[in-house]
Amino acid sequence: MLKINEKEIVTVSDDCTLKFWNAFHLKVDFTVSTETITCICATGPKHELFVAGCHSGNFITIKTKERSKKETFVSAHQNLVRVLINLKSLKSRYFCSADVCGFVKVWQSGIRPVEVFQIELPGAISYNSMVEVNNLLPTKGDYIDTSVIACALKTHQVNLILLCPTQVLKEKQYQIIKTFSTEMKPTCLIQLSHRHLAVAVGSLKENSNIEIHDIVSGKCVSTLKHHSDMIDSLLKLDLSSKAYKVKNPYVQWVLSASRDRRIVLWKLLDGKPLSKSDYPVVKLYEPMRSGGRDIASRQSRGQSQRKTKQGTGSAPKKNPTKVAAKTKPHVKKALITK
Repeated sequence: MLKINEKEIVTVSDDCTLKFWNAFHLKVDFTVSTETITCICATGPKHELFVAGCHSGNFITIKTKERSKKETFVSAHQNLVRVLINLKSLKSRYFCSADVCGFVKVWQSGIRPVEVFQIELPGAISYNSMVEVNNLLPTKGDYIDTSVIACALKTHQVNLILLCPTQVLKEKQYQIIKTFSTEMKPTCLIQLSHRHLAVAVGSLKENSNIEIHDIVSGKCVSTLKHHSDMIDSLLKLDLSSKAYKVKNPYVQWVLSASRDRRIVLWKLLDGKPLSKSDYPVVKLYEPMRSGGRDIASRQSRGQSQRKTKQGTGSAPKKNPTKVAAKTKPHVKKALITK
């Protein structure tokens, strides 16, 4: 899902469609037929272009204003495109893509993207595991028109890579400036501040954590433990200062979503946890079965049958022994009077 503005969002799905939604009414305004899409980003100086990465390795490009027109760039990658990011520090004139085999490519934005250069990393890249790192390098001198990205690999490593796509005449257009390790396999990451990266680590059906790493030293300063399954998404929140009288620049709010069906809101101070709030999305329920039948469903059927019987209006049958017991005193009185 991608937010265009306050009124529109874009979603992609395995049903081979790309849909533009009205954010207020949650209704689909326009649908584009595609192939199986795995990721999407908005790029261009005015964010006038959508680029979608496909399971086949192709790119699909769509202009935001002329949505009916689309272009397919065949074999942009030789493998499944796992993640796409727009390079804001390069004024959105470039974007970056990565596939499952560890190939990272930098492209010049356009309806027909132009490949600038390619990086081969020693390991596969996880889902949602590539972000642009801002405010890390000076914006003057040799660092004009440069960008830094962080790539998390399944080999338990995170690489910080300096990109220089405008320096065409130089031999090296990129440089790996730092590498640090994680305890488990990374699944996604975000930038918390100019000093810290949050990296979700873990596997399916296992306890998963969030490691907070210092970008400069590469050390893990804290570990957030709560989820019991793989963490699929991390989101940094910029909460309004109106809701909080004191706004501390060192306080960060982070949402984590996991396959354990829980969303957790974390409050961090300089990368260290202060508090958390747990929001279960769906009540976990595993029906017990006996003899091939669902016990819970049988109980619900029994309750519904009792309700229908009560709703028919028929009066309950009286116990004849109780009726006789009640009438005996009246009979005795009648015999005495006679």
